Amino acid sequence: MRILKIRFWDNDKKELIYPKHKDFFQLDFEKENIMVYTGLQDSVGQDIWEGDIVTFIHKVTLFKDIKYLDEKKGKIVYNQAIASFEIEVDEKGVTMFYPLTDVVNRGVVVGNIFRAL
Repeated sequence: MRILKIRFWDNDKKELIYPKHKDFFQLDFEKENIMVYTGLQDSVGQDIWEGDIVTFIHKVTLFKDIKYLDEKKGKIVYNQAIASFEIEVDEKGVTMFYPLTDVVNRGVVVGNIFRAL
């Protein structure tokens, strides 16, 4: 079963709000920043959300042989073009995208775009 959860950053209160399914809430999309749960957890069991900052190990392979492991840090974004969550990493001024499975298998959530954990 797929779990659908949202959270949002309240700019006035300066905190993340996690509404419950039974709570009635009204969101001001200009005021709050909506983030969606990806449905996945990192390598230590923490939920991964859109807007999270993560560190992860990316395996670089050539011809089925692991050549090296590269530690990276990026943020979780939703890519509408492929209808999927990805990790966005700025590498020397170039934006690169990595699969979310890199965090599930070899990474952890270290904060979010609004505050560090």
